[in-house]
Amino acid sequence: MISIALRAFVIPAVLILAFVTLHIGDHEMKNRPPIPFCVDRHTSVKKFSDTIARSVIQKGVDILWSDDPPKGEDVPTDVPLVLSGSVGTFSEGDGTVMTAGDLDSLFQIQGDVHVVRGIQCCGGEKNGILGCSASGKPIIVMEGIPLEAAAVLWMHELGHNKGLCHRDRSYALMAPDIVESDTNVNQYEHDVFEGATPNPCDQEEKSKPKAVDVIQFVHKVFIEGVPYKEGSGYTAAAVPPLLELLDKPDEQRSWLNIITVLGMIGDRQAWMPIKKTFERDSGELSPQNYAAKLAVPLALGYLLSKGHDQQDEKILDYLNTGLRPSEWSKRVSWRKSKDQSDEARNVHLTTLTILGLGISGRPEALTTLQALYDQLLAMQATKADASLKKRSETATSNRALQLRGVEPEALSILKAAIKTNQLVQKDGLVKYYHDSELEQLGFNL
Repeated sequence: MISIALRAFVIPAVLILAFVTLHIGDHEMKNRPPIPFCVDRHTSVKKFSDTIARSVIQKGVDILWSDDPPKGEDVPTDVPLVLSGSVGTFSEGDGTVMTAGDLDSLFQIQGDVHVVRGIQCCGGEKNGILGCSASGKPIIVMEGIPLEAAAVLWMHELGHNKGLCHRDRSYALMAPDIVESDTNVNQYEHDVFEGATPNPCDQEEKSKPKAVDVIQFVHKVFIEGVPYKEGSGYTAAAVPPLLELLDKPDEQRSWLNIITVLGMIGDRQAWMPIKKTFERDSGELSPQNYAAKLAVPLALGYLLSKGHDQQDEKILDYLNTGLRPSEWSKRVSWRKSKDQSDEARNVHLTTLTILGLGISGRPEALTTLQALYDQLLAMQATKADASLKKRSETATSNRALQLRGVEPEALSILKAAIKTNQLVQKDGLVKYYHDSELEQLGFNL
């Protein structure tokens, strides 16, 4: 709680502002000058205002400054951020971070916070990403996050911006999962937030994650996506209890994590239940249910990445046929909202399928991705010549023709997926994510 220590006599307001000493508990503020914080949103993000930005920033400042329990574990930290002017706009990309290239493009845009519609890549392709940053880079955050959680998220990513790594401890602001009570800053983090030079993240400040029960694990909300190393560490014994949760409507908040971890475990008994969960329901979905369904293509890629099984041919066929956007209309009748067209939904699912085939690391998936990439490239090269275009289309697959009109985006996604597939084939997923975090974010999360 903030209190103002005043003399027993009346002081003019101007003098109060000039000389008053502010206290929170037993801690004295430093009265540092305000720090302008520049925030913008992608043009596709419609409901993010100056008022929301100011509220999140102010709540974040309060979180850093407050002395929260447990006693003795939180060091009040003075980072007096204020919104710089009004929330601006940017039009780079389509508002969704799908690849490392998309992330790098946003990192090049001036500003402190970029608000986007979705994030699918942060240190590698992952499900469930809420925010992303890197040392010295802008903060990328999702729209639509409630105030309390958004304030924790923004300050967590500000920590990464300043060079802090994760600290896997209850109540820590830099914990990898987000809880509204995770507001504690230790002395080292305090010093970095206030301007000290950070140590490399592989030093003692980086703690190793603690093993937890799988149900507890999927009930977490991970800031930078479900971590593969931890999720893939569970065994086939975890599959039955996770499948039970997929049939419980009151577990919708955790369905995305459940589907993702089922894929990471790699046991093919999860294949048909995941498919059933994906295809069930119709009409407009809840945000949690919709997000869970979008997690399926990557989860199927995870399934394929672990060993080989007689079910793999069916899984690969499901993903391969999904490279034709029209195929999804045969499988599902749900959508994000009444304003989302089937065509937009289908293209999004095809894009995610490309990423799923990439993350699988399977050679046969690489062959499919490379062939589609080459066909799209040929289509783009012959656009200007009608006769060449006609001959090219005669020899081009139906799935490539269905991606006509979105070739630049599709080519970018395919190129990224091909690179991912090659790296996963070579090194495996654990090393792929470790190296992606180092390369793309600049430090080891």
